[in-house]
Amino acid sequence: MISTLQLFTEPHFKGETVTLHDDMPDLSAIHFLKTAQSLTVFGDPWIVFSDSNYKGEFDYYPEGNHKSLLSWDNKICSVRVVKGDLDDPSIKLYDKPNYTGKKITLEGPVPSLQNIGFKPSSYKVTRGAWILYTNDNYQDKKGITLAKDEIPDISKTGSNIQVKSLKPI
Repeated sequence: MISTLQLFTEPHFKGETVTLHDDMPDLSAIHFLKTAQSLTVFGDPWIVFSDSNYKGEFDYYPEGNHKSLLSWDNKICSVRVVKGDLDDPSIKLYDKPNYTGKKITLEGPVPSLQNIGFKPSSYKVTRGAWILYTNDNYQDKKGITLAKDEIPDISKTGSNIQVKSLKPI
């Protein structure tokens, strides 16, 4: 099934619309930057971002009709589709850059990486989507990463994130 995101310029699915089937790093390319006030998702869920290139604040929209975006009205700048495997998430964390050093594979939430004696420096997402937090117990949401994402050095992502807890969506 093809995943589809429809964005509308007005609440309740009114106004101008655009239909997307794949990630879009900059909605200005299709003249829809910061204009969405409602959306519809068909198939896999989508992540919306407040900045271009999948940066800034983000939120998750599952399949269905979202007639009002509340705090997201006129703020969406980029979008990514979460392609499958949400029921079977997996991420590989490495304690050294470039996927070297000690490795652990996670398939569920971890409220404190420090409690298990691990500080990740790089990672590969095998399946699913993961929310990354800068503090223990899922506090201070900082990033999201999706299946097939590979980050060879977390310190060079430009987000100054230290992953201290994480969980799949």
